[in-house]
Parts: sequence; structure tokens; C-alpha cells
Amino acid sequence: MSYHNKIELEIELVSSPKIIKNCSKCGGKSHFSNTGNFRVNANGNCIDVWLIYACCQCKTTYNMTLLERISPNEIRSDHYEKFLLNDKDLALSYGCNNQILKRNKAEVDWENITYKISEKVLENQEYQEELFEPPNIKDRRALIVYKISCKYPLKIRIDRLFAECLHISRTKVKHLIDIELIKELNAGNFSKKYISDGMEFILEQKFL
Repeated sequence: MSYHNKIELEIELVSSPKIIKNCSKCGGKSHFSNTGNFRVNANGNCIDVWLIYACCQCKTTYNMTLLERISPNEIRSDHYEKFLLNDKDLALSYGCNNQILKRNKAEVDWENITYKISEKVLENQEYQEELFEPPNIKDRRALIVYKISCKYPLKIRIDRLFAECLHISRTKVKHLIDIELIKELNAGNFSKKYISDGMEFILEQKFL
């Protein structure tokens, strides 16, 4: 028999990522932050919606296009009301929307996003080794399975996340990955650099 915990790591975004663009007042590239406010303009039978960003240095604003020349009937009624009310959660969601960011050719600063990590124990039990057999881990007496829960498609590097969760350096995390003491469950070696919702990792705890 072996023993393991299964823990959910919930990533809660504090603010959407900043974008980097030229600022007319600063005279060069600057970081712009999501203000959480929308601009809605009705022109005849069409509506335009923008998400307002502000330069972190001089507060010059930039309007990122969300919807352009669209019929009111094509907008979800609850979204339209939230646009008018400057709903912060909706603004956060649009500020992390990769399609919107790409469409606006936005340069996104993913490295400096702010988020919180909360842990929730999902399982705490003994199990038969033959029923739970991660590859290439010889001693299975003390294992932790981490399940990622992330509402938004954030570019958070796997080594960065585990460094923050385990309170060790990213260099140490990369070493644990190299010697396969941290592995992506059911996927062999890591196929991705960034986390995504639903990913599961296994950690042999006793070596930390």
C-alpha cells in the first residue's frame, strides 16, 4: 500500500495582464493597465464596445476594441448591461481573452501578472500501487497529486507556479522536473511550458 494526497491549486487572477504599447505622452513604450471600464458607442443600428486601458506612468488612455459595428441583437443582454455598469469581472475576462488580444495585436506582459493561489485537499487516502502507477518513480510511499484549476487562459510557467507553491527556487523546481520527481500525470515529460485548467502533476514529496 502507498499513501497520497490530491490537492487542487486554484489560480485566482487579481488583475488582467498589462499590455505594452507606445504612449504618445511618455514618448516611448509603456505599460498600460486594464481600468475595468468600458466605452460603449451606438451608431445607428450598430454598437461599438471598447475596453479602456491607462498608461501606468501618465494615465493616457487607450481603447482596445472588443466589438465593432455589431447589431445589438448579437450582444448577450447580460453582457450589454455589464458593459454599461463597467462590470469588473467581465472586464477581467476580456482582458485575458487571447482572441481579443491577438486581434488588437497587443503585446502582453504575461511575466508580471498578479494572481493568488489557494489549495484545497481533494483526496487523502491509501491506494493500491498497481491502480495508481506514475511512471519512473521508484518509491511511491509519499506522493502528492496537484490538479490545476484556472478560469482564464493565463501564460503562467509551470516552474514558476511550483516555485511559488512549494516556496523553493525555480532552479530547484527545474531540477526536480529534470530528475522526474515532478511530472505531468498521464503525459510523460512535460509537453507544455505553461499551465492550463485541468492539468494534473505528481510530486514525490519526501525529496523536498
